[in-house]
Amino acid sequence: MYEIANLEPKYTVQSLVRALNLLNVISEDSSQDGMALTELAKIVGMSKGSVFSSLQTLAAFGIVSDHGSGHGRRYRLGLGLIRLGNRAAAQITIAEVARPHLEALSADTGLTSRLAMIQGNWAVAVARVDAPGSIQLNLGLGEREWPHRSALGKALLLGSRNDNIASILEHTGMAGQTSHTIATLQDFLVNIEHSRARGYALDDEEDRDGIMCVAVPVHNQAGDTLAAMGVTGLKAGPELRDLSSVARALMTRSQALSEELSASQ
Repeated sequence: MYEIANLEPKYTVQSLVRALNLLNVISEDSSQDGMALTELAKIVGMSKGSVFSSLQTLAAFGIVSDHGSGHGRRYRLGLGLIRLGNRAAAQITIAEVARPHLEALSADTGLTSRLAMIQGNWAVAVARVDAPGSIQLNLGLGEREWPHRSALGKALLLGSRNDNIASILEHTGMAGQTSHTIATLQDFLVNIEHSRARGYALDDEEDRDGIMCVAVPVHNQAGDTLAAMGVTGLKAGPELRDLSSVARALMTRSQALSEELSASQ
């Protein structure tokens, strides 16, 4: 079995570890024909039955492929990995391309700037540039944010139909956080309509007391929402007194990022 660094046994799913270990073994096979079940079972130290079950599960998702039959069946990496790899590469590229725009946005506004993408039904920040001042906000990367109380989440939904928004919120729920959190679908759709009309989304102490966020969508070449760009700061701070000015800075940087991403496609 492969030794994986920093793997805490009590926090791992052993069946997943075994499946990923199989992928590692298959990935190192230099032949064009793939590897046989018996060979794989011997290398990873598992029974043939367990290896077969893992391989069939991976094959169902396109992560491995098989050809042949009976004892001659052989396994190799599947095309599904290319799809996942392309998506991962696209997200990394977006974060890297966005960083200079976020840096400029933070310099322009004096606020912490972030870029988020939709993952499942949640907004997830993939890049961040902290505000230039001494006050730093605890805004993590890679964490799911509630779409109904996050400016980034709202911005990602501005281009969606209301029935799709309803479906997303039915999945995530609309958990309350502060006295300002929007509690019903009807109120949220009204908020979204206001956001569409003015061109930006707002989190006005809806996720954290005393914190305000402003966000706008980032579009791809076809005009679809690809990501959301936003700024966050203390509601009482001077940086957020003129929301229209902050929104204009956001729209300028978002448009520049959209154009750069479209040019690279």
